[in-house]
Amino acid sequence: MNRKKNLTEEHLLMLREGLRGHHLETMILLALVTGIRRDELRRLTWSEIDLQTGVMHVLNVKTKNSVRQIHLPENVVFLLRQHALRQEQQSDTTTARSHLGLVFPDGTGGELSIQRFLQDWYAALEQVGLPRRCFHSVRFLVGRRLFTQQQADRERCDGKKGDLGKNSSGEEPHDE
Repeated sequence: MNRKKNLTEEHLLMLREGLRGHHLETMILLALVTGIRRDELRRLTWSEIDLQTGVMHVLNVKTKNSVRQIHLPENVVFLLRQHALRQEQQSDTTTARSHLGLVFPDGTGGELSIQRFLQDWYAALEQVGLPRRCFHSVRFLVGRRLFTQQQADRERCDGKKGDLGKNSSGEEPHDE
């Protein structure tokens, strides 16, 4: 992928700050934090999210037979709870009730079309002053960040494992 076409950490911060209170904030923040695929996000149901434990179980749209378990940060769980309340209030006042239990339905309660999803995505980028980027670049950025974190965690663990056999002076113990 061309790096100029990818989102950067700076872009991520701009999106997070620029979309506070926006109707797309929860959907885009969920993607920015989890790296969820576009179609997984469009088809995400409330039954896949446990707001008590902060765990989301997502059916992989590519393999259709594996489920990823994703632990959500508290700020994302909070936004999802607020989103659920707004959705409940709207369904009480309109006939557009999601019979599918979708987290991010269209105006009629059905699945958000790809075209509408992309329109909203590009509008969000424009609102915060960012050039058009494909939505997959979010997944790429999150994946790169998670990979870097995992490498750092491994290095820390490897460093601790190396220290396990040493005494307090840092020397290897020897048999006497």
